[in-house]
Amino acid sequence: PNSAETFSNTQDLRIQWNASDIKKDLPNTGTYIWKLPAESSEYYKVKVVAVDLAGNESEDVSDATFRVDGKPPVTRVTGPREAKSPIFDVTYNASDLGGAGLAKVQIFFQIDGDKTWHLYGEDKDLQSPFRFEAKRGGKYGFKLVGTDRVGNSENMPDASTRPDIWCLMDSIKPTVQLTSFKGS
Repeated sequence: PNSAETFSNTQDLRIQWNASDIKKDLPNTGTYIWKLPAESSEYYKVKVVAVDLAGNESEDVSDATFRVDGKPPVTRVTGPREAKSPIFDVTYNASDLGGAGLAKVQIFFQIDGDKTWHLYGEDKDLQSPFRFEAKRGGKYGFKLVGTDRVGNSENMPDASTRPDIWCLMDSIKPTVQLTSFKGS
């Protein structure tokens, strides 16, 4: 790596170089596979050192630091708690702590306490809010799953996953009828 790139900590990094008159710890193959560290950081550089038989030494260092991202994004639905229309905006916060940047935000929902999660869709612009259309009235639970540009992802929701928020969608106005009017 010789520029400001971002790599996942789950991949191996191929370090390549060109050297002549080399003699030391590594054979002059021009390639070394490095298993990246588990921790995330944006302050890595690679240095290659060549030493000849006479002890002369030369080195080259990456032109820029590169980043190793081992952290999934963090997302959270923040609202709403009530909706009076079947079409409403779901607001959320999403950030990628590892630094690669968000690549995908998916919204999942469950309805009326059913533990089954349904994928509603993906927020293409990666910006809150997300437009949701309820097919019927009820109590909707919402959960997001974020994925970053190097593939780190939050866990998909399962039956044990609790919603970030519950939203009651009720678009039917109550009926009221005055049945009597009496004076005092």
